[in-house]
Amino acid sequence: RAKGGSAGSGSFGSRLPVAVGVGRRDRDKLAVLESCLDRAGLADIASRSTSAVIRVSFMLGYDRRDRSNVNDPELVDGVARYLVRHGVKGVAVLEAPTVYGNAYRNRSVASVAAYFGFDSSSYRVVDISQDLRPIVYERGFVQQAISGVWLDADLRIVMPKLRTDPTEFA
Repeated sequence: RAKGGSAGSGSFGSRLPVAVGVGRRDRDKLAVLESCLDRAGLADIASRSTSAVIRVSFMLGYDRRDRSNVNDPELVDGVARYLVRHGVKGVAVLEAPTVYGNAYRNRSVASVAAYFGFDSSSYRVVDISQDLRPIVYERGFVQQAISGVWLDADLRIVMPKLRTDPTEFA
């Protein structure tokens, strides 16, 4: 949701169009993505935004051969390039460490991002755990902070990946 958008404060929905696309081959994915972003009206929103963040998923990934828990870095780069092309000056890709870091080496956000190919010049990778700002939530448990980059962004995008999160606070 872009700052100053039509959605109410604290709203998760923007009431903007949702676009769906289909490609026949893997090489079609960027063209399908661009078409969906155009039809969803992201160009107009991006043109009114200076900064954007994209919340991605790659920290539950563990091997390049199994990317089922990992966003496609080519699509993330595609969204970032699209935003920049439509006027956004700075794009950040956000991810947070998981409990895997307690048991395995090389599990920093930067290390895992590099391992899975999140290294584009179109964005910077931000470790949310290193960017926390205190906040008071109206509801919820164990929520005491939020990413400052997320909070300050003019445009926030979540690129979901079908997966489950570890029980971090158990």
